[in-house]
Formats: sequence, structure tokens, C-alpha cells
Amino acid sequence: ICVRLLRGSWQFLLPIWGDHIGLNRGEIGVIFAISTLVDCVMLYPGGYTADRWGRKWSAIPGVAILSLSMLMLSSCLTFSALLLVAVLAGVANGISGGIIMTLGSDWAPRATRGTFLAVWRFLSDSSGALSPVLIAGLSSLWSLSGALYVSGAIGMMGGMLMLIWGQETVRKNRNADTSIE
Repeated sequence: ICVRLLRGSWQFLLPIWGDHIGLNRGEIGVIFAISTLVDCVMLYPGGYTADRWGRKWSAIPGVAILSLSMLMLSSCLTFSALLLVAVLAGVANGISGGIIMTLGSDWAPRATRGTFLAVWRFLSDSSGALSPVLIAGLSSLWSLSGALYVSGAIGMMGGMLMLIWGQETVRKNRNADTSIE
């Protein structure tokens, strides 16, 4: 839930922050497109890392870097600064791309896999859909910068929960490089 809230907040807040600092739609579009391109380029290395060394090696750095990007966003006052932070966020999104559903598949009990994944997907999608509502509420209570800080903190909390309680599903096997239990 924390990771999906963070990702949804990022996609919502990047264009709003760009508008807030006076960038036009074209500039915001270029920044978003470059960030998305970096995201796509990093999907393969992120997936390779998750399959080779473990899900935590992909999920935790991705969430930490994206949270850091969210926290850094409020200090971006120029096109170049926003572009740099957006590229960093693209790297983070890419290296942890697909991790939510991968972990759901890994953690799903064999007997009730379909039901578990349905609930997992519902919670994930709901939290992503609620992130703009959360940001709007936080922005109206405090400020846009306050919403950025809270979103970054939620992401950091998700990373810490994964680090502490997330069960690693990739185990080394003598007969193969990696196997999923």
C-alpha cells in the first residue's frame, strides 16, 4: 500500500510541482517523458536484480530512491533541477518495476492463489487511486511541499517495512542460479 501510494503520488505531484514553479505544459511533458523513458530502460536491470539476488535488492533501493526523489522535489525550482530529480525517480521506478505484483505472486498461498492475488491487486490499485485524494487533502491542510514530505515519508515507511518484515522469496539453489520457493 505504501509503495503504490508513493508511486501514485509521484505521478500526480510531478506535473503539479512543475506548474507550481512556472514551467509550461511542454516543459513538464518533456520532463515526464524523459523520466518515463529512464523508467522503461531500467525495467530489465531491475527485473534481473530481483530474480538474481532477491526481491529486496530491487524493491528497497527503488522505494528509497523514489522517496528521496519525492523529498527533493520541493527544492526543485528550475527546469534542470526538476529534470534531474525526475530522472532519478525514473531510475527508482524502473528498478522496482513490477515488484508489487511479483511479491504478491511469490507470497500467495498455493491453495488460495486467485483470491489472495485479487485482494492484493485490489489493495494495490485502491491505494494508487487514492493517492491524488491524499495529496489534495494534505495540500489543503498544509501546503504542496507538506504533501511532498508526507508522501516521501510514507514511501520510506514502506521501504522500512519491506526491509524488516518482507520475506525474501528468491533462494539460491545448487542446480540453478536462482529458484523461487
